[in-house]
Amino acid sequence: MSGYHGWNSCNQYDSDKKQDSCSQSDPREHHSGPIDQSDEHHQYAEDQRATYIRKAEECLKYYGATETQESYRDLANAARDTLLEETGTKGVVTCRTKTHKSLETKLQGMESDTEFTSFAIKNNILEHHEMGDLGAVRIGLYQQRFVLLIFLVRLVLVETPPKEID
Repeated sequence: MSGYHGWNSCNQYDSDKKQDSCSQSDPREHHSGPIDQSDEHHQYAEDQRATYIRKAEECLKYYGATETQESYRDLANAARDTLLEETGTKGVVTCRTKTHKSLETKLQGMESDTEFTSFAIKNNILEHHEMGDLGAVRIGLYQQRFVLLIFLVRLVLVETPPKEID
């Protein structure tokens, strides 16, 4: 009374030979012939994924360090203060930095983005344009005339390149 039970599955009514073949975990693991292109592609994809995960973990370790968090917070505060001083803005100007957990969630979500993972494997993850929100300044204006003023003010920030993460 043998029938279809799912890919490479057996039940108690199958022959001994069939049940023996089912006890092997994955027939591709016992492949003795030449490796075909799909195996090579699969291995390449697994290697790329492992490299991305390693680099993402290194990035999270760097970003999670107290001194790194403080430097992003200091930079966001400096940008906020400069903006307030140079524009005399009537409004609310706040700043924030991305939390470690939020960055972790973002990096996990970006794993399916081929362009991002290709960039991350070859470069410093923090240099990708998607990572531009690690420190941010938010401006809530009370009057419309301040919009033009803010765009006309030249805000100069000294960019400190992120630590090289490899």
